[in-house]
Amino acid sequence: MITKKEFEPGKQYYYSDFYDKSYSIIKALEITKTLKGHPAGIFYFEAETIDNSNIDNKVFHAIGSIHSYSNSFIYNSIDDLRAGSENYKKVQIALVEKLYRGK
Repeated sequence: MITKKEFEPGKQYYYSDFYDKSYSIIKALEITKTLKGHPAGIFYFEAETIDNSNIDNKVFHAIGSIHSYSNSFIYNSIDDLRAGSENYKKVQIALVEKLYRGK
C-alpha cells in the first residue's frame, strides 16, 4: 500500500484487491480526501485507468476513464503488489483463525 508521502500526481501505480494475478495499472491525478486519524493512513484519490489487460474475468473500468481509489490496494510495483498480497493473506488467515479458535 502506498503512503501519502509516496503519492505523486502523474505517476503510474498498480491496483489490485484480487492479489497479484489480477491487477490494473492506473495513473494518479489528485488526492480528494484524507481520513484524519485513521491508523493505516487511508486517503482517496482520482486516477485514470491506463491498462486493465491483467484483470482476470472481471469487467473493469474502461481505458482512459477516471475513478476514485483508496490507497488500500495501491502499489508502486508488481513486487510491492506481490508482497502486499502475501501480507494480506496472512492477516486474513490470522483473523479467521482467531474467530474460529475464539482467541
